[in-house]
Amino acid sequence: MNDGMTGLLVTDPVKGAHVLFSDPPDAYMYLLGSFTQGFIADEFPELKAGEGYDFFPFPSLDPNFASSTTVGADMVVMLKDTAASRSLMKYLATGSDWEPWAMMGGYLSPNKSLNLDSYPN
Repeated sequence: MNDGMTGLLVTDPVKGAHVLFSDPPDAYMYLLGSFTQGFIADEFPELKAGEGYDFFPFPSLDPNFASSTTVGADMVVMLKDTAASRSLMKYLATGSDWEPWAMMGGYLSPNKSLNLDSYPN
């Protein structure tokens, strides 16, 4: 990423993915979610996934965690099926529990039962 840490902090994630395709490339790897493919397809429709660009799992730094999966912190993921985990999932499945987050703006809850009036934008 050009401009070091400052450039990293001020670059829009969509534009950040584009540096892979400059000539010459300004980066050879871009770490972001699977939704990045949409950014690439919109900007570079002539490229085909798996040919013009591809993905790979983030390498494990510790062999004990080689089968680990990286997930976003803004969605609910149950990694171990226990009574406590099920209880938390049930609690988080109610729309009102997502309301404070939605009220801050710039967020769309994955829970369809959240009251639409909770969103300021």
